Amino acid sequence: TFTSATIGHGGQGSQGNKAGNIDVTTGSATLMAGSGSASHAKVGHSGADSTIGGEITLTANSGALTLSGGGIASVAQVGHGANLHDGSISGSVTVNADSVELSAGNAGGASAKIGSGGDGGSGNISGNISVTTDVGGISLSGGDSDDAKSQIGHFGTNHGLNTIETNTITVQSAGGLSLTTGDGARSSALVGHGGGGGASGRFGGDIDVDAFGGDINIMTSGSGQRSVAQIGHTARDATLSGGINVQTAVGNNINVLATGTGGSSSAQIGHGQVGGRGDFSGRIIVGSGGDLTVSANDDANGIYAKIGHGDDQAGINVLFAGSGTREGDI
Repeated sequence: TFTSATIGHGGQGSQGNKAGNIDVTTGSATLMAGSGSASHAKVGHSGADSTIGGEITLTANSGALTLSGGGIASVAQVGHGANLHDGSISGSVTVNADSVELSAGNAGGASAKIGSGGDGGSGNISGNISVTTDVGGISLSGGDSDDAKSQIGHFGTNHGLNTIETNTITVQSAGGLSLTTGDGARSSALVGHGGGGGASGRFGGDIDVDAFGGDINIMTSGSGQRSVAQIGHTARDATLSGGINVQTAVGNNINVLATGTGGSSSAQIGHGQVGGRGDFSGRIIVGSGGDLTVSANDDANGIYAKIGHGDDQAGINVLFAGSGTREGDI
């Protein structure tokens, strides 16, 4: 319990401000959180009530970058801060590797993420995020226990009182991109800021996703209720903004598939989540070099697949329906 392996200043619960750039170059890199509760494996500064700053660059120049969650509420992360961190965070996060794999693991609340912040904290976060592969693809998978999630983006579940309005997320894959969920309730695979739950504030910044050598698959595939596979910012009570641009090369497909069986689960390109309350805006551009498929399982209540902002619950599941203005060309 509370074990950690860290490249960065501070640690879980440590006081005082932390600053300084972090530059890691290696062949391949694996960040694997331990099996104990609240264990951490990370590249980035950490602390409790503190201001954190510094650029993070991680280069795996001849192999894969792998991030794996472990025990309950464990975190494998490239980014500053941690769960329950209160205070501002600044600094870009840049990752380059042959391939990138984020796996949440199968314990409750476990996570794997590229981006700063964590669950249950508060404070503003600034800094662009860039993830690039030179050989293979990028995959993010949610877990089979409740709230097990993977993410490229800042913040986390139940992160409150935040502002992030101009920080871009750029994902460029030499292969494909795969976002898949598991069997846990609220299991998620997300490219975007926020993270659901009670996260609140203003989250913004353009999201640019390119897959040059494979398909983009955004898919809920398990039995988890309210599971989410998504490219877009997400929060329950927040203003969400920023353009979304998703592209594949000639011959490669884009699939947005809500094929799981969990009620109110969703596969989406767009901002928002089930029950999201707030104004969502931004132009959405989707360019497939092959086929474009948007499809949902019609055998379970409230499941939806969509390209657009907001949820599709108003006529199906009124208790989970969101509210607010939805704007932007598609």
